[in-house]
Amino acid sequence: MLTPSILVIEDEYNLRQSLQLVLQAAGYTVRTLQNCSDAPCLFEFSDYSLIVLSLHNSNHFALDQIAKIRDTFPQIPILVLAANETTVFAGIKQGCTQDYLIKPVDPGQILAHINDILMK
Repeated sequence: MLTPSILVIEDEYNLRQSLQLVLQAAGYTVRTLQNCSDAPCLFEFSDYSLIVLSLHNSNHFALDQIAKIRDTFPQIPILVLAANETTVFAGIKQGCTQDYLIKPVDPGQILAHINDILMK
């Protein structure tokens, strides 16, 4: 059985590093990015089981990226970490319907949601 691979796109350094450590300790293969600008080239070469994507109020690029991910890889679930519910609803319209969490969240809570998503 292959180890699930997770792409974490999070601009907050401490949360990004914490997520990487927690997810690796849970047995996942993890790749992290600070923002979506490098994401398109990674999707061409990698097979991710899940994408954890941070959205912010003014992060229209991330919303556009969700649409591109959905067009190219409709099977990859996306867990959205958002600053508020308004941002989440904009993300849901773009196709990230698997799950979302409103910040601040702790890495253990995120791990629980990831486990739920990947067990479905």
